Amino acid sequence: MMPKVLCHWYVTTRCNSRCQTCSIWSDDRYKCEESSIESRLDLLKQLKAMGFLSIDFTGGEPLLYPGLPSLILAARKMGIMTFLTTNSLLYPKYARALQGNVSALSFSLDSPHPKINDKIRGIPHFKKAIRAMKLATTLGEVPMIKTTVCRENVNDLKVFAELARRIGVLIEFNAEFAYFGNPAFDNAGIQKILKIKNHPNVIISKPHLQFMLDGGNNPCRPKCHIGHNMIVLAPDNQLYYPCMHLVQDKIPLRNGSIKETLEQMKKDRLVEKIGNFPFCNRCTIPCYMESSYYTGIDKYFVPCFGGRLDYVKKRVRLSLINRLEK
Repeated sequence: MMPKVLCHWYVTTRCNSRCQTCSIWSDDRYKCEESSIESRLDLLKQLKAMGFLSIDFTGGEPLLYPGLPSLILAARKMGIMTFLTTNSLLYPKYARALQGNVSALSFSLDSPHPKINDKIRGIPHFKKAIRAMKLATTLGEVPMIKTTVCRENVNDLKVFAELARRIGVLIEFNAEFAYFGNPAFDNAGIQKILKIKNHPNVIISKPHLQFMLDGGNNPCRPKCHIGHNMIVLAPDNQLYYPCMHLVQDKIPLRNGSIKETLEQMKKDRLVEKIGNFPFCNRCTIPCYMESSYYTGIDKYFVPCFGGRLDYVKKRVRLSLINRLEK
């Protein structure tokens, strides 16, 4: 049986950024009711019982959901790995409540240059993000900058990496994928990301970059594992189908049960269609592909675990440096 690797949990689709590269804050398709913390704690117990190893709490801006710190704390007590990426604006408010409970805490940043970053974000953001990351390090966290590399910032990778080094954080470079009307990142840009992978503060996903170079998802041999070893939960406790980015529908939980709903989806042959739709052709959305690299014995499997080892080494090294500098 395939291990349940990851749940992408969209706790809200609201956002307090106004990014040029994202329309979730302005597109009515993403408006969604938000369920109570009580109902979500029940879903959390279900995920634990089903054997899910990790949860990516996402959005929108996930910290706009006030129950999130309690949900993350409960997940950690159950032994589930927790991932959180925030734009940093609300982090100071919840920093103490989150302290020590997030397995991987990340902050979004689009440029190492304040004016360019704030223009892309559509709000005053850069200084607040830097302050939030410094606060996180003082609380003993080992945070990471998450950056989507695109044509506008691909020549700033070294500057970005040195910014991360000065702050005392890691930085993950993700290549832009085709979604909001933009073309997928070109191969030359991907090669530039690969060249900086040895910087002590830089994290990349070598298997996913290779997957992009290979042309992305092939509907004849789909790499997307939604419904198999990962799921995508909506803020109203429904399942996005086939995924959040290319959502065609949402599926209500049968009798409030994730397991029962997935079993019925498999009986109705809905799961086997995921990755086979025409719009799935050449898809390179990483949040739906990454978990598959851990479970299939192919060209991406070994680099996937090599990358995870590299992340652990760099994280431990940075944690030691930050402690010595306190």
